[in-house]
Amino acid sequence: MDTRKSAAQRRAALQLFGAVNAVLCLIIIAGTVLAVWNTERFGFFFPVVFFCASLLFLISAVRMLRVVGSEKRTLPAVGRLVLGILLLALAVLALITVR
Repeated sequence: MDTRKSAAQRRAALQLFGAVNAVLCLIIIAGTVLAVWNTERFGFFFPVVFFCASLLFLISAVRMLRVVGSEKRTLPAVGRLVLGILLLALAVLALITVR
């Protein structure tokens, strides 16, 4: 039994990753514009922006770790994972501060 993914499954996973990446980037851009434009009214977007950025980094780190082929790619993946965790902590801190 072949445990490797077929080409169609890899393409589908790559398309899903691209779609999630695009949606998160659009949320980050729109939330940042609104939060900076009117901080009093849309200040709650700061935690949303940090949370989406952390999700973006965590998803890309997990994807990099799954397809890692050498030690050269492991360090950037771990760096993205750490940055994603730090952004998640910043999102929690921003949520506490905004409330």
